Amino acid sequence: MSLLEHKRGRGLFPEQGRGRGLFPEREELGWGLDMTPEKRDQMLKVQKGIRTMEERLLRHNIAAPLPEQEVGTFRKILGFIRRGETAPAIMAGIRGESMGRAYWQSAFGAEPLQRISYTDVFNEMGWRPDTKIGRFVRGATGLAADILLDPVTWLTFGVGGAIRIKTKLGSLALNRKGGKILGDYIKRYGDEKGRRFMATFLQNQKKEGIKEYVVKDGLKFMGHQIPILGKREVVTAPFKTIDWIARHTPIANVVYKKADDLMRTAFIPFSKIEALPAMKAITKKHKKDIEDGTAFKELFLRTTKGTRAEQMRAGEYIKDLSIKAKKALPEEKELGKLLTASLEEGRTTGFKVLDDILDYARKEHKNMFLVEHKYKITTHELPDYLKHVLGKEGMEFIRDGGDIISHLSKPLRVRLTKSRNIEGAIMSINKEWKEKFGYKLFEEDFFKIFTMRTAEHIQNVKMYEFLTETARRWGVQPETFWRQSIDPLTGKISRKKIVRPLTIPTKKGGVKFVESTAPQLKGVLLPEPIVKMIDDYSKILTSEEAANAFLRMYDKLLRFWKISVTGIFPAFHARNIYGSVWNNWLRGLNNPIRYKQAHDVAKGKAGNITTKFGVKYDYAQIGRMLEDLGLSKQPGMLDTMRNVEHLLETGKIKKALDTPLAITEATERRVRGALFIDRLIKGDSPDDAAKLVFETLFDYAPEGLTAFERNVMRRVAPFYRWVRGNVPFQMEMLAKQPGKFAVLPKFEKMFDDMAEDRNLSAEQERSLMPEWMAEMFTLRLPGATPKYIQLDLPATDLDMLPIGASGWRRIAGMISPFLKYPVERWFGKDFFFGGELWNPELPKHLQTRRVVLPLQYLPKTIQGFLNFSKVKKQDPITGEWKETYQMDARKVHMMRSFLGRFYSSYARAVEEDMTTFDKISHLVTGTPIREVDITREEQRKLYDRQRQLRELIKYYRRRGIIPRDKDVPKDEIRDKMRRHF
Repeated sequence: MSLLEHKRGRGLFPEQGRGRGLFPEREELGWGLDMTPEKRDQMLKVQKGIRTMEERLLRHNIAAPLPEQEVGTFRKILGFIRRGETAPAIMAGIRGESMGRAYWQSAFGAEPLQRISYTDVFNEMGWRPDTKIGRFVRGATGLAADILLDPVTWLTFGVGGAIRIKTKLGSLALNRKGGKILGDYIKRYGDEKGRRFMATFLQNQKKEGIKEYVVKDGLKFMGHQIPILGKREVVTAPFKTIDWIARHTPIANVVYKKADDLMRTAFIPFSKIEALPAMKAITKKHKKDIEDGTAFKELFLRTTKGTRAEQMRAGEYIKDLSIKAKKALPEEKELGKLLTASLEEGRTTGFKVLDDILDYARKEHKNMFLVEHKYKITTHELPDYLKHVLGKEGMEFIRDGGDIISHLSKPLRVRLTKSRNIEGAIMSINKEWKEKFGYKLFEEDFFKIFTMRTAEHIQNVKMYEFLTETARRWGVQPETFWRQSIDPLTGKISRKKIVRPLTIPTKKGGVKFVESTAPQLKGVLLPEPIVKMIDDYSKILTSEEAANAFLRMYDKLLRFWKISVTGIFPAFHARNIYGSVWNNWLRGLNNPIRYKQAHDVAKGKAGNITTKFGVKYDYAQIGRMLEDLGLSKQPGMLDTMRNVEHLLETGKIKKALDTPLAITEATERRVRGALFIDRLIKGDSPDDAAKLVFETLFDYAPEGLTAFERNVMRRVAPFYRWVRGNVPFQMEMLAKQPGKFAVLPKFEKMFDDMAEDRNLSAEQERSLMPEWMAEMFTLRLPGATPKYIQLDLPATDLDMLPIGASGWRRIAGMISPFLKYPVERWFGKDFFFGGELWNPELPKHLQTRRVVLPLQYLPKTIQGFLNFSKVKKQDPITGEWKETYQMDARKVHMMRSFLGRFYSSYARAVEEDMTTFDKISHLVTGTPIREVDITREEQRKLYDRQRQLRELIKYYRRRGIIPRDKDVPKDEIRDKMRRHF
């Protein structure tokens, strides 16, 4: 018996009962099923050599280590939560063995080679159907029993999907009794007032009285809290203790506090804002109750998202006007310039469709001025004036350090100095600029100018209303005094008004109040974190974070790359849909009708919903709420969010990229809308429902991340936002609902049991999978050929936790190709797969790699550049000679770095050995079907083991541990092996 056969259930090569496996004692080899006699004899010699090397090591009391297959974090988690299943105990009872011992072993013993399911129990009881339908019925029944009789299924943590009410005591989750009272308030006073009355009702209750109306938090089994251990305080106590010790340990506490503050600032949006408690400000002038930071965060997000939604609506309406005009007058090529000249000159165009647009623009300009004049944003109005917006050439002039004022003619300079506005006609200024410098300064397209002016107006008004509301709810009038000073030279006496600093004491220290730089807030003190957020407000709204031309260019390249390698492929959109459905299911969305309702809302159909409290919302209201709350126009995993600037872009590339963006936005609107509608029906307010959607499917808008994440992390890792939201979400759901994750391996087992017409057992096949495939969630398809369908669920992102080598590889794979490629090229190493990109010991012209056959149709010039050639190569495992194509390994690396998705998709599309159905699974449905070549994998592992043992013997020989003795009697060898085993 070989050492590997002895270590049953360990490593990659477990002992198999049917004589299959890698190193069996019988002649009936798995890799001998489709092998020539000559090749079979060769493999037997390799196997014999492996046993000889194992015996040689054991002769000197050295046990060769077993080859370990790395198990990813996701697989480890699935194995852990399957412990304690009841099927092993039932199986033991049927066989007349101890059920208690079997259950204890399954819960706390070593990891078993094969998990026992209720399908195995039914099989043991004699239910052995011969037909596929019969096996399916048995498998489905076994799956139902596995789920329902698994204790983990009924284990939950937290408060679930209970309705929450925001109070001064915090956010409280209502139980059935509390929900009934809330429903009565809503029916009597309406939704918004009813929730306020409920909050007041809870705040007036005593500490013990509140428990009567809120959900019990903590660990529960079948909805009932587990005594003592089930309380949240017990679960969180160790973490709080560690935090308290770290904060109160001399010297270490300083480092800990600074590191904690740095991490929160870098990776937790609004961390300092949300830390602000509710306060009572008492000054000489007045007393005032100040709300907590969470309320400010909600106001800020509502303002930013509402502003963006209104800007996009206005921009799309103006875009529709331009499309309408172009359709009506296809022969007119420069409608934008014609409208600009006509409006500035105060005349008509002679075309009704254009004159209607001009009338609409003049009316809107008038309304904008009236509102801005009321808010003192604008002091005077110019008739027939269009905003002067720098064009592309003008922007380049400014970026190169140009000064517009010094180059304008004298009349224009005087007017600009007096009014702080360029009042000359755009067309005349551009004519003058073109004659002097060879290019135009300002944008001439009416539709672009009108869009930007409208967006600016919306932003100005929203900003004014936001600052007014902020001052009202969080502002404090400062105490001031006059400081007198005498000029030492002139002797003149001057007085300066000084604002007295204000700090309001709180339980955790104090909150400093300072004055904002915003002119509208002059003379108002606000909490320091709020002031900082206000100062950054315009940046977040306009997304102007790029500090220089290089970063702007890099961002555009990254945006183009992200869309090109994701959005144009149907498989990406399919994965995006079923990944979102998975997350929605984890959040409690179980009714598929919600997706139909969300689709109807997106299509603008008529309809309505009624919440559990009797509040009605029609589909038009829901659609508007989705826009105003920022749930529509979300890009999902594509993570390339559009704004008004993107609406103004033109060109063929922009048009090509608009389609994948539109598809992603459409799918996101439906999956987000489904969860939003579900939460509304269950009783959530629109704000609470939107918050839950963002926690489940994430917010890709700039304000959803910290400045560090926006400016650094998203540039380093193109799809950082998805991973940043998804990995913590999956961990949270795993802790709260482990039973839903435990369903996955049960499904795998059901499909494995249904495929009974194969040559090897399920355990043998899975043990022979390549490592990269073994970490995935796959379902075995029926048939003798081992084919597995891969479901790329969001839960598999748990493999990105940097616990093992695979986690670090996945993280390295996230890095932007523009950053990763030069480093990999410099070191000649692949970050993700490991290993060398080319063999540095070979001459450069021989450093090649295999590529797909269709590249032979490239032009000869390009083939020469790529060092593309046709060669014959011998398969190191099968020994067969085949024609293949190769090219320069460095060029292959470059192609895979920047065109990886194109390259792999093209290779699969032209693969001759793949069926049409398999190609569709890869390229369209996003659920690739992968075949495991059993013969090749067994041989590969056999050769790997041979290579490992040779290296071990060589290592010990060089160090004199294994002498070159060949005269040791065989009886002595057998003796040592018998004692070892």
